[in-house]
Amino acid sequence: MDSQQQFIKRIYQECLAVSGNRFRSWALGLLREVVDFDSAIWCKGEIETGALRSVTTTLLPGNYSAAFDRMRKHNPVYAKAWEHQGALFDLADMHCNNRAREDSQIVQRLLEPAGIFHQCGIMHTEGSPGFFTYMEFYKTKKKRCFSPLEKNQLATLSYHLTGAATHAFFVNAAHPTADHWKRATGLCDEHGYLFECQVALVRLLKHHYPQWEQQKLPFEVPMPRKAGVTVVGGLNVYIARQGDLFLLRVWERNPLDALTTRELEVAVSVAHGLTFKAIGKNLNLSESTIANHMYRAYPKLGISSRLQLAELVMTYHDRIGY
Repeated sequence: MDSQQQFIKRIYQECLAVSGNRFRSWALGLLREVVDFDSAIWCKGEIETGALRSVTTTLLPGNYSAAFDRMRKHNPVYAKAWEHQGALFDLADMHCNNRAREDSQIVQRLLEPAGIFHQCGIMHTEGSPGFFTYMEFYKTKKKRCFSPLEKNQLATLSYHLTGAATHAFFVNAAHPTADHWKRATGLCDEHGYLFECQVALVRLLKHHYPQWEQQKLPFEVPMPRKAGVTVVGGLNVYIARQGDLFLLRVWERNPLDALTTRELEVAVSVAHGLTFKAIGKNLNLSESTIANHMYRAYPKLGISSRLQLAELVMTYHDRIGY
């Protein structure tokens, strides 16, 4: 297995060990072990407006992201990549001589202040609908230009980076230790623009908001101080910050929402026919504690028997995450 194949294998297989907000930096670090470059920027933006929604840099000055965004309209590599998605472009191929390079605004106002001499860029639109991924790779020494082999490697591996980033998000989001991990899941920014989105979430939002166009959430993003659940219309929305973005878990409201997490665990177990003794062993609780949970749960649900409880759980079993 060559170095490229090993890289592709690693970014897909090892992503579970990397938190979602660290994946891009981690993956770019691995890429530097395969392809010779000094620094990079990885952006995700909205196709309709061109606005950047998320930016990750590696080994670049802290103000580079803002400067990059300001200079995009003067960036010939970005312009070419926008027109020819999936193809990699090298700034060196766009200037017929060194004087032309030195006179360009992108060199004077963006690259030179960051100590960059060589620049390559590529754009991909595969992945989340309505969004693009754009990456630039840099070298700082004049004599270390990007070789044809390196350009080919960056074009191929950047495509896999785009796919692996989506894969990493959903693998981490579906980990059994995560809160509400069985719920329909997505990733958005503070304005509600979706970066990743499970099919289940699309279906759920389409059901509640038939006119929804899928690019932006059909409701204002709740902004809790800490991870938690907020009610939005007929939906429960769990939201937790992940770096500059927000993890969403969404599910329909139902009568069982009146229960605490522990009460729900006990109620579901009882509805499935387990004895208090068996439930106590599974949840590490005493039988008297389980009885107290059930004593509080019945009035909340407006029921008075195990049969009614079983019917309730059966009716809403696909919405409670158990």
